[in-house]
Amino acid sequence: MDKNYWENPVALRLPHLGLRTVENTYDAAAYLMEEWPVDHGEAYDRAIRMCLLSIRGKKQPATARRAFIDAANEAHIHINVAA
Repeated sequence: MDKNYWENPVALRLPHLGLRTVENTYDAAAYLMEEWPVDHGEAYDRAIRMCLLSIRGKKQPATARRAFIDAANEAHIHINVAA
């Protein structure tokens, strides 16, 4: 399995896309850059940075996952996370 897959996926409800499950850093980065309802904010910026660093092997996928969850909270996106 690719090292950027997360042990525990994140389910979220995006306003214009409905329920989505994010299982890896690649998908998280794509949602942040292409589908996210806001394109600013401290947590949003950090999430993009952590995802890109994880893809390049410079950060752990768990760090990108946590940053992605923080960005969802910042954007008031309903999420359901396991562990």
